[in-house]
Amino acid sequence: MKNDAFIQHVMNVPPLESIRDARSVDLPASEAIVPAGAAVSGAGIIGFVEGMSQQAKDDVLDSYSYATLAADRRHSSTEEPGKWYQVFREVMTRVMHWTSQDAAYSSYSRRERVLTLDQIVMQILAKSLYAAGVGAVGAPQLLEIAGAAVEKLSEKDEPLQLFNYNSTKPLGGGRAMVGGCRESADGVIVLAVGAVELKTDLTVGNVLFFNWNSVSLDVQRNSDVFVFNQSLYARSRRQKVRDALERSADAVVELYPID
Repeated sequence: MKNDAFIQHVMNVPPLESIRDARSVDLPASEAIVPAGAAVSGAGIIGFVEGMSQQAKDDVLDSYSYATLAADRRHSSTEEPGKWYQVFREVMTRVMHWTSQDAAYSSYSRRERVLTLDQIVMQILAKSLYAAGVGAVGAPQLLEIAGAAVEKLSEKDEPLQLFNYNSTKPLGGGRAMVGGCRESADGVIVLAVGAVELKTDLTVGNVLFFNWNSVSLDVQRNSDVFVFNQSLYARSRRQKVRDALERSADAVVELYPID
C-alpha cells in the first residue's frame, strides 16, 4: 500500500475522551527553543533533552501519536503482543520518515520475583541505545531524560491519570511506552523508545508502577532507536499528518507537560 493511501486508510481514529486539538505552531527552530521537558502521548511518555525546538517537539509527538493510533486500529497489544508494535514501527519508518537504527523484540525472562514495568523499559532502552551506537554522550543523555520523565510522571496526578487511562485494559492486559528524544546542533533528531505489552490475570489501574509478581504476567518487550528525517517529513508529511489528526477531532494527542 502506498504511503498516501496508508495515511488515508488510518486517519479516522476513534475518539478518546478529554483530548484537545494539537497545537498549530510552526515557528523556525531559532525562534522557538524550549527547555527540557516531557509529555504524555496516549500510553507513552517522551522526555525531551534541553535545547529542542518547539517545531521538532511537535513533529516528534505528531508522528509518534499518529503511528500509535494507526497501530491501535489494527491490533490489540494485549491479544496480539508484538503485532501492535510491528505496525507502530512500520508507520514510523515507512510513513513518518524515521529510520530505525536498532530494534529488539523478546519475551521477558522471569528472573526477578517482583518487578515494575518502568524498570523493564529502562533496561531495554539502555541495551537498545548502546547496540545502536548512539555514543558515550548521547546514550546516557537519552536515558537520563527518559528516566526523569518517568519520575515526573509518578509525581503528577493529571498526566498520570491520562497515562493510566490509555495504558490499562480491563480484560487482562496493558501497554506502556517510554522514550527519550534529543536534537543535535545540526538538526538531527534521535528518539529511543522502549515498549512493554503484557498479559495478566490481575486488574490494576497503574500498569507502569505496579509491583508485579513475575509469575502473574506475560511480558513482551520491544525497543527502537529512530533517527528522524525532519526535512523530508516537513515537505511531504507534516501537514497531512496534522490535518489527519485534526479531522480525527478528539482523537488527536493530548499534551500534558510534566516538568
